[in-house]
Amino acid sequence: MKKALVIIITLLFSFMSTLSFAYDTDKDEAMILDTLVGRPLGVVALVTGTAVFVVGLPFSLLGHNTRDTAQNLVVNPAKFTFVRPVGDMGPDSNEY
Repeated sequence: MKKALVIIITLLFSFMSTLSFAYDTDKDEAMILDTLVGRPLGVVALVTGTAVFVVGLPFSLLGHNTRDTAQNLVVNPAKFTFVRPVGDMGPDSNEY
């Protein structure tokens, strides 16, 4: 079990290192990597962020920062996953 987990983590890190250089490669390769790796990771970030937002909602209501919390945990991952053009992994992708 540990060996399989190490292999999966190694593969994910190798894909992520490829994604960091995807902006310098051909658009086709960037689109493929974004579709196979970036979008599924964006969905995972969206689901995780939504769960954390729901759990932390009472605390953000008490702190009067619900809008900022929702923006960072739900809206930004949703925009990254569903609004950003496929293959756009350049330096401007931080705005999503």
